[in-house]
Amino acid sequence: MKTGSKFNVQLTSCGTYGWYSDDTGYHYTKEHPVTKQPWPEMPWTIAKIGVELARDAGFDDFRPDSCLINYYAEGGKLGIHRDEDEEALTQPVVSISLGDTCIFQFGGLKRDDPMMDYQLRSGDCLVFGGTDRLAYHGVKTVKPRTSNLLPNGGRYNLTIRQVKSAAVRAEA
Repeated sequence: MKTGSKFNVQLTSCGTYGWYSDDTGYHYTKEHPVTKQPWPEMPWTIAKIGVELARDAGFDDFRPDSCLINYYAEGGKLGIHRDEDEEALTQPVVSISLGDTCIFQFGGLKRDDPMMDYQLRSGDCLVFGGTDRLAYHGVKTVKPRTSNLLPNGGRYNLTIRQVKSAAVRAEA
Protein backbone atom coordinates (compact mmCIF):
# COMPACT_ATOMS: atom_id res chain seq x y z
CA MET A 1 0.00 0.00 0.00
CA LYS A 2 1.09 3.60 -0.27
CA THR A 3 1.77 3.49 3.48
CA GLY A 4 4.38 0.77 2.94
CA SER A 5 2.22 -1.89 4.60
CA LYS A 6 1.32 -5.07 2.73
CA PHE A 7 -2.23 -5.84 1.69
CA ASN A 8 -4.11 -8.60 3.52
CA VAL A 9 -5.25 -9.93 0.14
CA GLN A 10 -3.57 -11.08 -3.04
CA LEU A 11 -4.58 -9.06 -6.07
CA THR A 12 -4.22 -8.82 -9.79
CA SER A 13 -6.19 -7.35 -12.67
CA CYS A 14 -7.40 -7.99 -16.17
CA GLY A 15 -8.77 -5.69 -18.83
CA THR A 16 -7.40 -2.60 -20.52
CA TYR A 17 -6.48 -1.10 -17.16
CA GLY A 18 -5.06 -2.80 -14.10
CA TRP A 19 -5.09 -1.42 -10.59
CA TYR A 20 -2.03 -1.45 -8.36
CA SER A 21 -0.52 0.30 -5.40
CA ASP A 22 2.98 1.50 -4.63
CA ASP A 23 4.58 4.02 -2.30
CA THR A 24 3.28 6.92 -4.42
CA GLY A 25 -0.38 5.88 -4.17
CA TYR A 26 -3.04 3.94 -6.04
CA HIS A 27 -3.02 3.80 -9.83
CA TYR A 28 -4.59 2.40 -12.95
CA THR A 29 -2.20 1.58 -15.76
CA LYS A 30 -2.28 -0.22 -19.09
CA GLU A 31 0.86 -2.22 -18.20
CA HIS A 32 1.67 -4.50 -15.31
CA PRO A 33 4.09 -2.53 -13.09
CA VAL A 34 6.64 -5.37 -12.90
CA THR A 35 6.45 -7.15 -16.26
CA LYS A 36 5.67 -3.99 -18.28
CA GLN A 37 3.30 -6.18 -20.33
CA PRO A 38 -0.38 -5.35 -20.96
CA TRP A 39 -2.77 -6.81 -18.42
CA PRO A 40 -4.54 -9.99 -19.60
CA GLU A 41 -7.70 -9.35 -21.55
CA MET A 42 -10.89 -9.37 -19.50
CA PRO A 43 -12.84 -12.52 -20.41
CA TRP A 44 -15.92 -11.53 -22.40
CA THR A 45 -18.16 -13.47 -20.01
CA ILE A 46 -17.01 -11.34 -17.06
CA ALA A 47 -17.51 -8.13 -19.04
CA LYS A 48 -20.96 -9.31 -20.18
CA ILE A 49 -22.03 -10.20 -16.64
CA GLY A 50 -20.81 -6.79 -15.45
CA VAL A 51 -22.76 -4.95 -18.15
CA GLU A 52 -25.93 -6.95 -17.43
CA LEU A 53 -25.71 -6.44 -13.66
CA ALA A 54 -25.10 -2.71 -14.11
CA ARG A 55 -28.03 -2.48 -16.55
CA ASP A 56 -30.30 -4.29 -14.07
CA ALA A 57 -29.31 -1.66 -11.48
CA GLY A 58 -30.17 1.20 -13.86
CA PHE A 59 -26.74 1.95 -15.34
CA ASP A 60 -27.26 1.51 -19.09
CA ASP A 61 -23.97 3.08 -20.23
CA PHE A 62 -21.56 0.91 -18.22
CA ARG A 63 -18.60 -0.17 -20.37
CA PRO A 64 -16.13 -2.14 -18.21
CA ASP A 65 -12.44 -1.77 -18.96
CA SER A 66 -10.96 -3.19 -15.74
CA CYS A 67 -11.51 -6.12 -13.41
CA LEU A 68 -9.68 -6.16 -10.09
CA ILE A 69 -9.32 -9.73 -8.81
CA ASN A 70 -8.79 -10.09 -5.05
CA TYR A 71 -8.12 -13.38 -3.28
CA TYR A 72 -8.85 -13.52 0.45
CA ALA A 73 -7.43 -16.45 2.38
CA GLU A 74 -9.00 -17.55 5.65
CA GLY A 75 -9.11 -14.54 7.96
CA GLY A 76 -8.55 -12.14 5.05
CA LYS A 77 -9.88 -8.61 5.28
CA LEU A 78 -9.75 -5.28 3.51
CA GLY A 79 -9.86 -2.03 5.46
CA ILE A 80 -12.48 0.64 5.07
CA HIS A 81 -11.90 2.62 1.88
CA ARG A 82 -13.73 4.07 -1.08
CA ASP A 83 -13.18 3.50 -4.77
CA GLU A 84 -12.25 6.93 -6.06
CA ASP A 85 -9.32 6.29 -8.42
CA GLU A 86 -11.45 5.86 -11.52
CA GLU A 87 -12.14 8.74 -13.89
CA ALA A 88 -15.66 7.48 -14.70
CA LEU A 89 -17.18 8.05 -11.25
CA THR A 90 -20.68 8.25 -12.77
CA GLN A 91 -20.38 4.52 -13.49
CA PRO A 92 -20.99 1.88 -10.80
CA VAL A 93 -18.75 -0.64 -9.13
CA VAL A 94 -19.88 -4.19 -9.92
CA SER A 95 -18.74 -6.90 -7.51
CA ILE A 96 -19.01 -10.70 -7.78
CA SER A 97 -18.24 -12.94 -4.78
CA LEU A 98 -16.92 -16.48 -5.26
CA GLY A 99 -16.01 -18.92 -2.49
CA ASP A 100 -16.23 -18.42 1.26
CA THR A 101 -18.72 -15.98 2.76
CA CYS A 102 -17.43 -12.59 3.86
CA ILE A 103 -18.77 -9.91 6.12
CA PHE A 104 -18.91 -6.85 3.89
CA GLN A 105 -19.21 -3.44 5.53
CA PHE A 106 -20.96 -0.59 3.74
CA GLY A 107 -21.23 2.94 5.05
CA GLY A 108 -21.75 6.49 3.91
CA LEU A 109 -19.79 9.20 2.18
CA LYS A 110 -17.78 10.06 5.29
CA ARG A 111 -15.32 7.61 6.83
CA ASP A 112 -16.97 7.94 10.24
CA ASP A 113 -20.53 7.38 8.99
CA PRO A 114 -22.20 4.29 10.50
CA MET A 115 -21.40 1.01 8.77
CA MET A 116 -23.82 -1.84 8.04
CA ASP A 117 -22.61 -5.45 7.89
CA TYR A 118 -23.78 -7.73 5.07
CA GLN A 119 -22.94 -11.36 4.40
CA LEU A 120 -21.80 -11.88 0.83
CA ARG A 121 -21.97 -15.55 -0.13
CA SER A 122 -20.54 -17.33 -3.14
CA GLY A 123 -22.43 -16.15 -6.21
CA ASP A 124 -23.67 -12.93 -4.64
CA CYS A 125 -23.36 -9.81 -6.76
CA LEU A 126 -23.35 -6.21 -5.64
CA VAL A 127 -23.68 -3.04 -7.70
CA PHE A 128 -23.17 0.35 -6.14
CA GLY A 129 -23.29 3.64 -7.97
CA GLY A 130 -25.12 6.93 -8.07
CA THR A 131 -25.15 8.58 -4.64
CA ASP A 132 -23.49 5.47 -3.14
CA ARG A 133 -20.63 5.32 -5.67
CA LEU A 134 -18.15 6.91 -3.25
CA ALA A 135 -19.45 5.21 -0.11
CA TYR A 136 -16.89 3.81 2.29
CA HIS A 137 -16.79 0.02 2.42
CA GLY A 138 -14.55 -2.91 3.29
CA VAL A 139 -14.31 -6.60 4.08
CA LYS A 140 -14.43 -7.20 7.83
CA THR A 141 -13.61 -10.92 7.66
CA VAL A 142 -13.87 -14.07 5.59
CA LYS A 143 -15.72 -16.96 7.20
CA PRO A 144 -13.72 -20.17 6.64
CA ARG A 145 -15.25 -23.32 5.17
CA THR A 146 -18.57 -21.69 4.24
CA SER A 147 -18.24 -22.76 0.60
CA ASN A 148 -16.73 -25.72 -1.19
CA LEU A 149 -16.19 -23.83 -4.46
CA LEU A 150 -12.43 -23.40 -3.94
CA PRO A 151 -10.51 -26.58 -3.02
CA ASN A 152 -8.29 -24.75 -0.50
CA GLY A 153 -10.99 -22.37 0.74
CA GLY A 154 -10.88 -18.62 0.67
CA ARG A 155 -12.74 -16.10 -1.40
CA TYR A 156 -12.31 -14.42 -4.76
CA ASN A 157 -13.89 -11.08 -5.46
CA LEU A 158 -14.15 -9.76 -9.00
CA THR A 159 -14.63 -6.00 -9.04
CA ILE A 160 -15.62 -4.85 -12.51
CA ARG A 161 -15.21 -1.17 -13.25
CA GLN A 162 -15.21 1.44 -15.94
CA VAL A 163 -12.02 3.40 -15.36
CA LYS A 164 -12.14 5.83 -18.26
CA SER A 165 -15.10 7.89 -19.43
CA ALA A 166 -16.55 7.22 -22.87
CA ALA A 167 -15.16 10.55 -24.20
CA VAL A 168 -11.59 9.68 -23.18
CA ARG A 169 -11.86 6.19 -24.66
CA ALA A 170 -13.09 7.62 -27.96
CA GLU A 171 -9.96 9.81 -28.14
CA ALA A 172 -7.58 6.93 -27.42
